[in-house]
Amino acid sequence: MPKKLAITEKLLSGDSQEIGTTLLTRKEASDYLQISIDALRNWEMNGLLTVKRKQNGYRVYTDEDVRRLKIIRSLRCANYSLSAILRMLNTQSRSRILGRANHRLGR
Repeated sequence: MPKKLAITEKLLSGDSQEIGTTLLTRKEASDYLQISIDALRNWEMNGLLTVKRKQNGYRVYTDEDVRRLKIIRSLRCANYSLSAILRMLNTQSRSRILGRANHRLGR
């Protein structure tokens, strides 16, 4: 399996290490992930990510946002389109919700 796909599978499974409970600004997130601020803006505008905002309107990126951004970045590096990535992320989200529901129901 190509290395990028293996990394992406690991990220999609949620087995990656997180950076802690720190909230990152847009600049901090872009620096940490080594992507441009324009890429962050583009991914948000295309529905790949919904970012929380402080009272002053500034975006803050949580650990979950950073995990999702790592997935998006990996898939973009593997030349997936934004629409394909959105479909994958939506499928992943639905699978997690169903998995949690089944776990709670003892299935």
